[in-house]
Amino acid sequence: LSGSSAYKPGHYVNARVTVQYGGGAVGMSDTGTLTYLDGVWAELTKDKGERLLIPIGSIRHIKLLDQGRSGDDSGSLLRGSSPLPPAE
Repeated sequence: LSGSSAYKPGHYVNARVTVQYGGGAVGMSDTGTLTYLDGVWAELTKDKGERLLIPIGSIRHIKLLDQGRSGDDSGSLLRGSSPLPPAE
């Protein structure tokens, strides 16, 4: 994710992901919700509430499973207001 030219810190927060990390014979993979991401750490919250803090340098691959809910309201449907009365 950090290699993309369009990467924005926090853009993938609340997304459901699978993270592959570690190296060699001890490589690990976990699936959950990405609850924090910066240039040093990624926090992954698993379905049962277990939270993992993973150093960015040990992450080999992050697979985006579901974009999740972003922090802005760009995907929200808003109800329109009543029309204004005619000007006199």
